[in-house]
Amino acid sequence: MFSGYFVAPATAAYRFLMSCDDYCQLSFSNATMDPTQANIILSIGSYTSYRAYNYVFNDQLSSPWLNLTQGEAYFFEVDHVQDSGADHLTVALEIQDPNLQPGHQQTVKEV
Repeated sequence: MFSGYFVAPATAAYRFLMSCDDYCQLSFSNATMDPTQANIILSIGSYTSYRAYNYVFNDQLSSPWLNLTQGEAYFFEVDHVQDSGADHLTVALEIQDPNLQPGHQQTVKEV
């Protein structure tokens, strides 16, 4: 498990994408700096290929769009459970902002 705060670089809609082996869950708080308000926004209950959201994009590997405010810090927590064999966990972020250049804007944090 790891947790921290995400500071939105722009006021825009964001969604998180995730892949893992074997189980992972992402909780996020829409209330600034309040861990007690975190809700599960994405849960994957079985193996996915490494960075599967890049080539098998579907709603099961992405959260709903969240409207976040520039400069605000939002609490997040990721739980990862490994059963056997190799493991991986990748969380990525997509930003829907008209001020960004067209295309898929993504930042990846891997653990």
